[in-house]
Amino acid sequence: MNTRLEHRDLMLSWSKRAPDGPGRFIADGPLDWGGWESAKPRVLFLMKEAYDEKLEEGKWLDKPDFGGTPLANRWTLSSLMLADIKSDWLRSTWKNLFLWARAMLEFDPLLPPSSEVSDQGKGRFDLLRSCAVVNLKKYDGQKKSSDEDLRNHLSLGGPESNCEMLRRQIQLLRPDTVIACGTFDLAREAFAGKEPMESSAVDSYEGVHRFGETVWFDYWHPAWYQVPRFLLVQGLHAMRVRFEAVHGPIFPSLNPQ
Repeated sequence: MNTRLEHRDLMLSWSKRAPDGPGRFIADGPLDWGGWESAKPRVLFLMKEAYDEKLEEGKWLDKPDFGGTPLANRWTLSSLMLADIKSDWLRSTWKNLFLWARAMLEFDPLLPPSSEVSDQGKGRFDLLRSCAVVNLKKYDGQKKSSDEDLRNHLSLGGPESNCEMLRRQIQLLRPDTVIACGTFDLAREAFAGKEPMESSAVDSYEGVHRFGETVWFDYWHPAWYQVPRFLLVQGLHAMRVRFEAVHGPIFPSLNPQ
């Protein structure tokens, strides 16, 4: 079975514990499967939760993955993002994710990244198609997140808890780096020393941690309005520069010589 089908089946299985109305399940994952499967490196953004306020039907549908399934008439996080990315308008949150992806995928330790965002939707798509966006909480979403609520949500479901499903999703996607968007401590607590976050990091330095072959960034949420976009992207770049100065390149084959 290929990864895409396994991921679809995981989303479908997970969705069965969610309501059909308000708070319903919102699938997530790679923005473009072809781009994700060929990407070097693979960048995954670990977010908090999605909120389906208007119960939109027939819009932003992820037909390739969920056509003919109970999720066929629902939008997914990936399809919403792709619709925005390809348009002339981009939400502030997606702008920051684009800039962070560019800081990772076009990294130059001697050249701090720009905070300018191209008006060309195609250019944004070409870069973000190498990324995945995953939420801790995929149903019963709220407008505002609380760590306690997210913690309780992850524990729901008995042996096959939401936490265990999330663990399976990340292991299935096998990202090279995870940018934890205000979610690092929650993920570390929930996984409790299991893959993909073993009990102790191989290397750590100022918010950057290598667990096995995956590097995690303990970073802000992209919608954190009190931090200017310029500082958000510069901070991520600086964290990687400092980590690599101590522990060597995160992606040796991609670093400038």
